[in-house]
Amino acid sequence: MFPDFDKLLSFVKESTKTFFIVGGTCFVLIFFSEFIGTQKVTETVDPFLRVILIICSLGLLSNFFQSTYSFIRSQINKQKRKSNSLKRIKNLTDYEKEILILYISNGVRSYSLDSNDGNVRELERAGIIFQSTNYMDGGSHCKYNVTDWAWDFMQLHPEVLDERT
Repeated sequence: MFPDFDKLLSFVKESTKTFFIVGGTCFVLIFFSEFIGTQKVTETVDPFLRVILIICSLGLLSNFFQSTYSFIRSQINKQKRKSNSLKRIKNLTDYEKEILILYISNGVRSYSLDSNDGNVRELERAGIIFQSTNYMDGGSHCKYNVTDWAWDFMQLHPEVLDERT
């Protein structure tokens, strides 16, 4: 009974080029018909061309607004994740600090850690480290890298790794 808006939205997303080409063609036929010599033909189909031009314009506007919304939303989410991660790195447990000290004291960005360790998983969930490979180094150990922002933050603020909490 109701139209499937997901299908309609996917059609609008995928048909930007079509909207642009068809709308551009209609625009040229409507506004430059005297110049290109199609005035008599354009006069008979002018209402249809205008409707098509309006539909194409609305499709392009819809795509533009959807893309702009997606971009702004992703930037907001990215900022929220970074803010939450910064709060989290300032409130590390002693064991999490020990894990991160391994990176800083050895001056390495990658370290082999136990992937079954809950503290390692918590640091990964917080966006402070990430699993760089699925390859296991003997048992359940695999390589974890420190994220760029966390590395820079720990270099600038070594006090966050101070063992006294």
